[in-house]
Amino acid sequence: MEDTSAQLKNRIVVWVRVQIGKKIGDGECWTLVEEALSSNGGKTSSDLGPVSRNANYIWGNKIAIDAVSAGDILQFRNHKETTTTLLEYTFKDEATWSETQTEIVEKPHHTAVVNGTVNAKGLLKTLDQNVKPLGKIVQNQEIYTKNVSAVVTNTTESQKHPYNKKMEKAKVKKTVTISVSGNIWAYRPIIK
Repeated sequence: MEDTSAQLKNRIVVWVRVQIGKKIGDGECWTLVEEALSSNGGKTSSDLGPVSRNANYIWGNKIAIDAVSAGDILQFRNHKETTTTLLEYTFKDEATWSETQTEIVEKPHHTAVVNGTVNAKGLLKTLDQNVKPLGKIVQNQEIYTKNVSAVVTNTTESQKHPYNKKMEKAKVKKTVTISVSGNIWAYRPIIK
């Protein structure tokens, strides 16, 4: 029976899933993907050329990010996700206060294995090594591939009043936006 790209991708993603919690080679992201491909009959970035610490590695046939599925490979350059959360509190006496929280996740030069498909909000599950929070071990991650429009939720909770400093019920309006910048190249692995 002839080996297919789908079979190769399945072998790759299963192999990487088995490695979760382990350090592969020197713990670099490139090493994880290079080993996953070479151990499962795929062409590596070394086969597809150029390889250097700063190269944008090639991992197969380039595909659209929206077409990826488990076993495809992602190459990142200057990828940055900025999640901004605005919390607006309104008390029964109309007193208000707000706070803004910002979380930034950066992947200046990174490689990962796809572990699913892109959802409607652009969220994609990946398998990575050499990323936070666990560092140089294989771990599950999620990345955004595009900007996400503001999502607003309204709740009520106890908060410290900004003037009398007493705990009181307040209406809470939470607005979350996600902006994405940089490059993500998606590749479909090639059989060696």
